Amino acid sequence: MNDRTSNNAWKWSLIGLFGVAALALAAGGYWLYPTLSEVAKSLELAAKAQDVGGAAAALAGVEEVCAAIETGWRGDTPEAGQS
Repeated sequence: MNDRTSNNAWKWSLIGLFGVAALALAAGGYWLYPTLSEVAKSLELAAKAQDVGGAAAALAGVEEVCAAIETGWRGDTPEAGQS
């Protein structure tokens, strides 16, 4: 893969991340998770700026927040107290 093709691949990946960030931003607002909205906004801004390093760091932040939300949700379900 030459440099031009590689750059185009990164550009399309960042466009996809911009879409993911927009969905996560909306979900954070809808479900009242402001922390998710904050990290999603960071991802959105990094993708828009085509900042690969910033997008990678922001995506890791989104993953971390989603894991924390999932852990909290599992702890709040009725099945959690039945173990």
